[in-house]
Amino acid sequence: MATYHFQSDELKFDVELKLNEYLAIVQTMAALPDSVLDKATLQQLVAQKPEFISALTTDQLGIVTQFYKADVKNDALLGVSVADRAYFSAVKSRQLPYISDTFTGRTLGEDQLFAVSAPITLGTDFNGILQFSVKLDALLNVFSIDSDDASHQILLDNAGKKIWGNKTSGNIGELWHRPEHANAMSKAFLQNSVFNPLPPIIISEDAHHFMLQEHIGATGWSLNYFIDTESAILLFYFYFAIALGLITLILEASVTLSKRFVSRYTMALEQLVDYTKHWDGKSASQGKPEFSQSALEIETLTDSFVNMQRRVSGAHHAIIATMQEVRQLNSELELRVEQRTSELEQERDKANHLAAVKTRFLANMSHELRTPITIIKGFTEALISQANADVLPQLTRIQQNTEHLHNVVNDILDVAKMDAGKMSYAPQSVNALTVLDEIAASLAQLCNSKPLTAIVAINLPAELCIWADPFRLKQILLNLVSNAVKFTHSGTINLSAHYVETDLVVSVADQGVGIAADKIPLLFQAFTQADTSISRDYGGTGLGLYISKELADAMGMTLTVDSILSLGSTFTLRIPAKLVSIEAQPAAAAVEQTVAVSDEIYLGKHVLVVDDVKDIRELIASLLKGTGLELSFATDGHEALKMVKNHAVDLIIMDQQMPGMDGRSAALKIRQLGIKTPIIQLSAAVFTDQTELSAFDSVLAKPIDKKALLQTIGRLLNTVLAVSPAEAIDELAMEYQQSLIAKKVSLMALLNQQKYEELAHELHKIKGTSACFGFDAIAQAATEAELKLKLSEIDNQLLSKLMLAIETNIRL
Repeated sequence: MATYHFQSDELKFDVELKLNEYLAIVQTMAALPDSVLDKATLQQLVAQKPEFISALTTDQLGIVTQFYKADVKNDALLGVSVADRAYFSAVKSRQLPYISDTFTGRTLGEDQLFAVSAPITLGTDFNGILQFSVKLDALLNVFSIDSDDASHQILLDNAGKKIWGNKTSGNIGELWHRPEHANAMSKAFLQNSVFNPLPPIIISEDAHHFMLQEHIGATGWSLNYFIDTESAILLFYFYFAIALGLITLILEASVTLSKRFVSRYTMALEQLVDYTKHWDGKSASQGKPEFSQSALEIETLTDSFVNMQRRVSGAHHAIIATMQEVRQLNSELELRVEQRTSELEQERDKANHLAAVKTRFLANMSHELRTPITIIKGFTEALISQANADVLPQLTRIQQNTEHLHNVVNDILDVAKMDAGKMSYAPQSVNALTVLDEIAASLAQLCNSKPLTAIVAINLPAELCIWADPFRLKQILLNLVSNAVKFTHSGTINLSAHYVETDLVVSVADQGVGIAADKIPLLFQAFTQADTSISRDYGGTGLGLYISKELADAMGMTLTVDSILSLGSTFTLRIPAKLVSIEAQPAAAAVEQTVAVSDEIYLGKHVLVVDDVKDIRELIASLLKGTGLELSFATDGHEALKMVKNHAVDLIIMDQQMPGMDGRSAALKIRQLGIKTPIIQLSAAVFTDQTELSAFDSVLAKPIDKKALLQTIGRLLNTVLAVSPAEAIDELAMEYQQSLIAKKVSLMALLNQQKYEELAHELHKIKGTSACFGFDAIAQAATEAELKLKLSEIDNQLLSKLMLAIETNIRL
C-alpha cells in the first residue's frame, strides 16, 4: 500500500506541476501587448507542448479575434462567440486564470479537450481572454500509466468525466460510471493506528479493491486508485505464515538487530544529507545514491528527492525557455514599435505639409474673395448716397447681401485662423456699460425688422470694467443677439447684464424655436447646426456659435446655453470684471474726439494709391471724392517706388498682395530710402505676421470701410478731411420724408376700404425703407401695425401711432 500511496502522491504532484506550468504559460502570454497577440504568436504557443492542440483570443464579449490550430488552414472560428464556454465566463467573472473541465470541440472537430485560459486586461479593465486547449489523448504520453494489472488509475474532472487513466476503466472524455458495489465502505480501517503510518485503508463494498483518492489543486479534479485485494490477501497469508515462523527469531534478535539497525539507519540518513548538500538546485540528479545499509523510508525519501530534483530541473529549464521566448517576442515588439514610430513621423510630416498648403490656399483665397467684395461694397455705398427712391431698395439689398457674404467669408477665415493658432487678440480695459449700450442699440434695430420686442435690463455700476478685446467681445455678443432675432418669429428678446461677485454675467434670452437637449452638445462645433433643416429655413453656416465659444475661451470667458425645444433659449456669457474709478477708465472716446476736431485743416494733400486691381483704385478714388485730396495711382510696388523717388507724397495707400513687387517689399524699400511718409496697408490676408507690418503705419482690412478709411487718413495727416456739401445733406432722405406725407392719405383710404392685404404690403415697405434711412420710430410703428393686421386686431386706431411718428419726424 505504501508503494501505491507513493505512486498516487507522485502522480498528483506531476499533474499539479504540469497544470501550474500551463497556468504560468498562459499568464505570461496574456500579459503581452494586444499588438503582439496575433496568429503567429498563437502558433508559437501551441508549438511549445505536443499536447497543445489549439489557441485563441477573444474580445470582452467572447467573440474570437485570433485563432490557430495546426490542422486548420482557414479562419472559420473568427467572429464566433465562445461566451457560453466556461473557460470564458469563469475568467471574465473571476478575473483569474482558469482550467476547465473536459469538453468536446464543436466547430473544428470533436476532439476531447480541456482548456487553460487567462484574462487579457487593458489597464484594470477586462479586454478578453487568451486560451489554449489540451487534447486528452496526448496526456497519455505526458503522464505514464502503471502497467501493474493489480491497480487501476483514473483522473476525473468535476463532472465525473474521465481525463486520464487505464483503458480498462472507460473511454477518455466520457462520464465514468463506478462499477456496482464499488462504492467505499462507510468505515475506514487502521484509522489513527500506530501500526499503520499511512492514511486509513478504504475498501470497496464488495471487498475487491483498496481505494485511494487525491484532489488535484484548485481544479476540483480527483485522482482515484483501485487496487485489487486478491493479490494482497494472498501475500498477506504468505507473510502471515512466515511471520508465525519467524516471530520467535525476531523477538530473540530484536535487541541485537535494533542496535545495528539504528547505527545503519543513521548512516543512511547522513549519506542522504551529504547527497542533498552537493545538489546545485538546477541540474537533474546524476544517479541515485548507493547505501550500504538502508530502510524503506530512506529509499522512499531518496526516490522522492530524486523525483523532486528531476521535476525542479525540468521546471527550471521550462522557465528559461519561456523567458527566452518572451525576450524574443519583446525584440519583435520593439522592432514593430520602431517601424510604427517611423510611419507616424512620416504621417506627421505629411500633415504639416498639408497644413502649410492649407495656409497658403487660405491666404490666396482671402485676397481673391475680399477684393471683389471690397469693390462691390464700396461702389454700392457710393451709389446709395446718390440713388432715388426707385433703385434704393435694389441697392440696399445688394449692400445687405454683400455684408452677409463678407460676414460668411470672415467667419470661415476666422475658423481657419483658430485652427492654425494664429487668431490675434488685443485685450484692453473696457467699460462694460459702453459695450452693452452699443449691443442694446443693435438689438433694438434688429428687432425692428420683425414683430419682436427688445427688453433690456442692464444693472451695472458705472465704474465696472472688463479686460477683453473689445472688437472680439462685440463679435460674440452681436452673434448671440442676431441668433436670438433670427430664430424667434414673434415675442420678446431679453438682454440682461448684472454684476455677480467678480464676474459680469450677460444673458440673451429669446422665445424662439429652442434646441433639443440631445442637440445642445453640437452647438459649439464648427459647421454644425442643431437641425439639418435650420440651414434651409434660416440660413447660416453653423460657424457663429463655434467662433463665439472659441473667442470666449481664448479671453478667459465662459459661454453656456440653456434651452427648451419650442420655448426658447438662453445664452449666458460670464466675464471676469472689476470695479475701476471713473478717472482711471480708458479715455478712447476723448482721444477719438480730439482727432475728429483737430484745429488744422490741410486740403490738397497728395495721396498715392497703389493696387494692381483697377476696380480697387477706382473705388478708393470714389470714396475719397470731395475730400480735397490729390490722388495719384500705381499698379505695383516697382511703379510706386519710382513715383516716390521722383515726387513727394503726403500719404501712401498700398495693397499687400501684388504681382512683381508686393506691398511689404515696396514699403521696406521706401523706408530704406529714408522716406518717412505714412503708409497704410490694404490687406485681405488671413494670416499676417506682425513682423510683416513693421514698415506700415496702419492697416486696413478689405472690404474697405469708408468711415475707417477717412478716420485713418485724418489721423495720419492730423487733419479733418473736407467733405463736399452734397454729401453733408442727404437729399434722398428728405425726398423720402416728403413722400411719407402723401402716403398718409393712401394708407387711411386702404384702411377705410378694408383692403387689408394691400395695406399690409404698404406697411411692410414703409417698415423696411424707414429702417434703412434710420427712421426707427416710423419703422417700429409700421411693424406694430403690420403685426396687428396679421393677428386681425383691426380698429380705428390701427394707424394712429404711425401717423404720429410720421408727423413728428417731418417736424424734426
